[in-house]
Amino acid sequence: MAMGERNTPTRDYIEAMLRENGVDPRVAVEVPQRGAVVPTVLSGAGAAIVSLRVAMEAHQRGAVVREVDPPLQRRIGLVHRSGRLTKAAAAFLSETKADLASWNRAFDRRMSSGMSRIEAAGEVMAAMEKRQLDRFRERSPIAVEGTGAPRTHRHLDS
Repeated sequence: MAMGERNTPTRDYIEAMLRENGVDPRVAVEVPQRGAVVPTVLSGAGAAIVSLRVAMEAHQRGAVVREVDPPLQRRIGLVHRSGRLTKAAAAFLSETKADLASWNRAFDRRMSSGMSRIEAAGEVMAAMEKRQLDRFRERSPIAVEGTGAPRTHRHLDS
């Protein structure tokens, strides 16, 4: 197995989950940066457990991607200073929650239609990237040829 450096949160989490499920991780190749894991695998140095985002990118580069069963899930949280949030921070938090809820709905809908996690995530990520580009074009002071009428804000699940 190819993995990033020891004593990093991602590696510690993956190793702990493997051991929790009765698997003793045998690391054959240790790379100094997470970004080197996929190229190492693609060059023939073994297999790796990576995040869904990295798996999607690896798939696009020709890697065979298999889902882990049971799926690994990692909880993350938001940290901010004590006291009242600034207007900008509150807007960021609100937009992030809305985007995440939209992503989850779109992902779940695709999964329930029979798509794999990689297929569902790939479609949702493509939709999200398109929406971000559309938003940029709407707000850009630079005219973009062929844009026509102004675009409206849509969530991924519309």
